[in-house]
Amino acid sequence: MFVKEENINATIELGRFQDDTTIKDAISVRSDLIGQADKVLGFILKHIKKEYAITGKLKRDEIWEYPLDALREIVLNMIVHRDYMHHGDSSVKIFDDRIEFYNPGQLTEGITIVDLLKGAYVSDCRNKLIAFAFKEIGWIEKYGSGMIKICLKHREGKFVKSYDKKSLKPNEGIIREIRLPCREERPYQG
Repeated sequence: MFVKEENINATIELGRFQDDTTIKDAISVRSDLIGQADKVLGFILKHIKKEYAITGKLKRDEIWEYPLDALREIVLNMIVHRDYMHHGDSSVKIFDDRIEFYNPGQLTEGITIVDLLKGAYVSDCRNKLIAFAFKEIGWIEKYGSGMIKICLKHREGKFVKSYDKKSLKPNEGIIREIRLPCREERPYQG
């Protein structure tokens, strides 16, 4: 998982969709986990909109369709908290109006989607060595605060998560979609 060779057990499928069945661009990422984070974020940035704002400062402001800090947290959470014993692949599907993030497996025992949304849980990292490595390079804090940060940052926006109804029970179900607010849905904070 930390070597530069292709890693078939840690595949992330990335796709840009025109609609639910028409794929405009796709790649499979099977590299080391640190490289995966870079490739996933790079693919997402390639396929979301960016505008420039002239504000009176010497340098123009870049305004992304989705908040970059939220995308970063979600991608790192996907990699650090994935169930690597599960046979399925992770995936990121980019549509015109949303981005869907999918990880195989289930939440760790005793944690529900509702707990995550409320921040009412104690972090129990499934992959301690991966979390340790990501903390050492300065990418995560290892306090279980990633989802809390995303939810708090976008509570005032139209941040929507949909999930299987059965995921309200401990250790069942998966977040099927995380829809971050597009720039048009939230005010510019220049």
